[in-house]
Amino acid sequence: MHRISAAAALVLALLLLPPAAARAGSYHVYTCVAAGRTWPNNAWSSTFAPGVSIDNSCNGNQIRLVVGPSATTPNNTSAALVFTSPPGTTIGGFTLTRQLDYTDAAAANTHQYYALYALGSTVFAGAGDYADPIRNTLNRQKQWYGYPAGTAHVAKSTVTAASFPALAGYAGTATQLILRLGCFSRGTPCTTNAAPTNGISHVLHGADVTVEDAAPAAVTVEASGLLAGGARSGSDPVTLSAADGAGIRRVDLLDVTNPAAPSVVGSEDYGSVRTDAGGLCDYSRPAPCPQLSHEVVQPTALAAGQRQIVVRVTDTAGNAADRGPFAVTAVTPSDRGPLNGTNATDAARFQLAFTHTKAPRKTVAFGTHVTVHGRLLNVSGQPIGGARVALLTRDLRRGARSVARQTLTTAADGTFTAKVAATASRLLQFAWLEHLNDARFTADGFLVLRARAAASLRVSTRRPAVGRRMTVIGRIHGVGRGGVTVILQGRPRGARHYTTFAAATAGGHGLFKAHYTFRSSASRGRRFEFRARIRSGDRFPYEPGYSSTVSVRVR
Repeated sequence: MHRISAAAALVLALLLLPPAAARAGSYHVYTCVAAGRTWPNNAWSSTFAPGVSIDNSCNGNQIRLVVGPSATTPNNTSAALVFTSPPGTTIGGFTLTRQLDYTDAAAANTHQYYALYALGSTVFAGAGDYADPIRNTLNRQKQWYGYPAGTAHVAKSTVTAASFPALAGYAGTATQLILRLGCFSRGTPCTTNAAPTNGISHVLHGADVTVEDAAPAAVTVEASGLLAGGARSGSDPVTLSAADGAGIRRVDLLDVTNPAAPSVVGSEDYGSVRTDAGGLCDYSRPAPCPQLSHEVVQPTALAAGQRQIVVRVTDTAGNAADRGPFAVTAVTPSDRGPLNGTNATDAARFQLAFTHTKAPRKTVAFGTHVTVHGRLLNVSGQPIGGARVALLTRDLRRGARSVARQTLTTAADGTFTAKVAATASRLLQFAWLEHLNDARFTADGFLVLRARAAASLRVSTRRPAVGRRMTVIGRIHGVGRGGVTVILQGRPRGARHYTTFAAATAGGHGLFKAHYTFRSSASRGRRFEFRARIRSGDRFPYEPGYSSTVSVRVR
């Protein structure tokens, strides 16, 4: 099986993220009564003409064009209600709840009005006096009502684009849907007579227009906040701008650090959440959703560490545009959790001391238990109570790492106590997180506890004979013992000074040994003491020290 690089895996993950970078989508725009609720009219614009009144308010759950009795409209003019799709989009289809009532007996030397429905340049239904080739064709399709120009009543009914044969070959390229009421060019004006039954009512009770949008948004992501580079807080925002003909429906921040399991770590859905500028998706508008200008999106679930972030912008039609991935070093997670202690602020300081000394360093015998007294204060000098304080230690030797040892809790006055065993020379780090979920400490305090080297010691015999070799054997305590130099020393009991007689090097488990032979007959009957002096080293975290002593009596 071939391996792929991490970069290739990341690219593959981006390709697999739903949805892909750009695909054709659609959305719906509603007017008056549609989709099970009522809507205002924010989609159908009005074109006025003399003699035609327009109601485009959706009051009474309708918009309409009306010509009453005794009306006159100049030749070759018309009024209209027009739905226009946003730039870069087209009309994919529609559902209309419509009603048409047409009664027109024109006065002498005038001619009758027309009322029609059109998708782009295609007239697909109508009534009245209009261009003969069009109304003749529509009459054959039973869509020119009262043909040629007689009274027509189309009851309130719901129709779709599929209801009209004239639209059977529609290529999906139109950008306007039109209700028009006007006077066709016949050289004379159009009129209705004074009879109260005369008049035309061209009505929409509801409209659901499908808009097709094939292009994703144009997106610019700013190099600020979370994406500014360097160490960042996981709650730092991402700032972006995005433009799209239909508007922006949502923004998602995706963590693709693990290509096999990308996750959403922040999002804004403008169907329910307003933009910083106050915009909210409104599906009564041809471009329902807002444009974004320097919009700030907050991560809410970003983990701390080295992350790879993709910014995904989805327009109203569902087309997605991705930017990134961007490398992010998050030193804190997005969800920092509650403050760590009462009176916690954005900074703090420690007061630390060993028992019986104010010095920040203390040297003791190997294994000694030492007490540290501490206090945690905020920036105003107030105690931080109930706070969790971490105790970490690092051996004072080359290559050593910090190790978490204890978690302490401060009292109401900010104080705490820790007991530490001197099993190695160590840097003691007392650390505090501002928030419980933070990954980087906000405040630290340090002490140094040094331990003297120690070892056990024994001899091959407690009654060595003059002229016979005796073996001195020892084991160094602690860590990093391999390769440590040990100086073997001895003295007659009661003497003030030791004399060095050998040097040894400890093995990996701290074992060492040396030999000694009493040669003088004057040694018989006397007692002697032996010890090992242990040197320090860069991988041996101890101060110079001594082993236990062992005594022998020469025979």
